[in-house]
Amino acid sequence: MLPVTILDPKLFNHFSDLISPHWKNLDETIINWINANPRLTAEHRKKLCKGCFGSLIARFYPSASYPHLITACRVMLFFFINDDNYHLYEEEELRAVHQRFITVLSGEEITEEEQDELCVMLQDIRMELEIFNRSDTWLKRFVASMDLYLEGVRMEAPFRLATRVPALGAYFEIRGRSIGTDVCYDLIEFVENIEMTPEQLQHPTVQEFKQLATSIIFLDNDLISMEKETGDVLNAIIIMKHTNATSEEQAVQDVIELRNALLSRFENLLQIAVNAEFRRNEAVRKYMYGIRKMVLGNYCWQCLDTGRYTGEN
Repeated sequence: MLPVTILDPKLFNHFSDLISPHWKNLDETIINWINANPRLTAEHRKKLCKGCFGSLIARFYPSASYPHLITACRVMLFFFINDDNYHLYEEEELRAVHQRFITVLSGEEITEEEQDELCVMLQDIRMELEIFNRSDTWLKRFVASMDLYLEGVRMEAPFRLATRVPALGAYFEIRGRSIGTDVCYDLIEFVENIEMTPEQLQHPTVQEFKQLATSIIFLDNDLISMEKETGDVLNAIIIMKHTNATSEEQAVQDVIELRNALLSRFENLLQIAVNAEFRRNEAVRKYMYGIRKMVLGNYCWQCLDTGRYTGEN
């Protein structure tokens, strides 16, 4: 694992390291779900149990109620099982699977013969969201965000299968979808009991803020997971090294500098937004502060909690 000091700690001085008091129960609950799933191999169970995904949710949504956190945990576990299960599938093979996922998340019941654990998870997520009385508008947006994530997974497939390095711009576009942050941003509204209007979500400041957060999150992942995921062409370090014909050490520094510049812009934009543009808008302020919690929460989880990205087997 790359040392924490590679990322400028000064840029995190304005952040509080927050985590829900439920983190341990959440980790244990997810491990129980994993071990109760008969379709997972022993090797896959071991990998998933090292993830500490409950701690990630506890860092993403530190003030959320326990029932809200449980639903968010189901979403996070879905992401990681899906990423592991379909890592090396063809794009068209994925399309058929993903279409079924979206119909289930949209409310279509699964059949008794259908034994796909991911469809069952999506059905449970849909039922729980309905119990919390989320509006039809919000539910449709949540489904659309999940569809965007799955589209990103399909966009990754040709590069992974051919071990072909994408251009940096294409990588940002693909990873901006496949990292799944739009789904997690929707869950900020869920746990905070707010609902953003289309006008608020489409505001240029909010759009830029979300894009910056997403980029920081996946660049942190690229930096911290580099040792474990050597050979994965979908990593900004590999792309920088390939594009600039430079050493891996220089590519690491290039990605760090890019990431830190994005984080500086992210923090400056937040201060301008909450103290000026949205000073009187509590919903937007909660939403943007929620995104900031996710950025730091992701970083702390990868450095302090999870064993998923270490060099250990």
